[in-house]
Amino acid sequence: MTQECDYSRLLPIREAVFPTFDADQRAAAKAIAAGLAPKLEGCSVEAVIDLGCGTGEILALLRDQLASAGSGQITALGVDCCAAEIAIARNRYVGCEFIESRAEEFMSSIARSGIAHSAEHTVVMCVGHTIPHFRGTEALLDALAKWQPAFVLLDFHDGWDAVVEHFTGPDTEPLRQVKQQLKTPDGEVVTYTLTTKPDPAEPDRVLRGIEAFADGRPSLVPFWASQFLKCSGWYLTEMHRGGYVLARRIGYQSGYGRMNAFLMSRV
Repeated sequence: MTQECDYSRLLPIREAVFPTFDADQRAAAKAIAAGLAPKLEGCSVEAVIDLGCGTGEILALLRDQLASAGSGQITALGVDCCAAEIAIARNRYVGCEFIESRAEEFMSSIARSGIAHSAEHTVVMCVGHTIPHFRGTEALLDALAKWQPAFVLLDFHDGWDAVVEHFTGPDTEPLRQVKQQLKTPDGEVVTYTLTTKPDPAEPDRVLRGIEAFADGRPSLVPFWASQFLKCSGWYLTEMHRGGYVLARRIGYQSGYGRMNAFLMSRV
């Protein structure tokens, strides 16, 4: 059975697991804007599309950063398959447009029919380590190459390549990283870990999510997501085949952790 990613299950514990989420998202948007700025000289950006936008923070903040830097009016469009997250984004950021859709399906429709803004004035981004979650990865990358947006920004968790190496080798033991340890009012210690383990249904994917342990004993497992077991270099190679080159690397702390981002531009 295919494991589906349901971020609505993460929302109730997000503040506990990632207590600096909002501040880190603001810092990430600022870093992305600063990284984009030198590459946008002579290129009029009219639209930013965020595939896997979640609750919309980085998209809205980046739109404001680019507008204040002199890029003028920016259309911001967020796409996510999680209805609960899209509802939050629509309520918070009325200046942006949000669509509930799988990124792969959305990009395929764009490649076929286009949107109001032309590709040469558009930045497409998949940030917050979203692209490994997507299904039909090759089709999505093909759609990007066909539509040809001016820039594509992809990021991955710091350490993701080591995770891929671990699970493509002989060792398939789960990997756990403590994200937060809290004491409840009754004195119980709850530990949240970012856990990665093989996906028994699909050998080319892993299950990655948040586990909870109460005083060392496994507790409720609130959230899992299946992710494509490919390193960042594989994505860069596929983008290069689609007519893109690496324009810049950008590192930043986002709400979900330290990210390594790759800004790709048309050849």
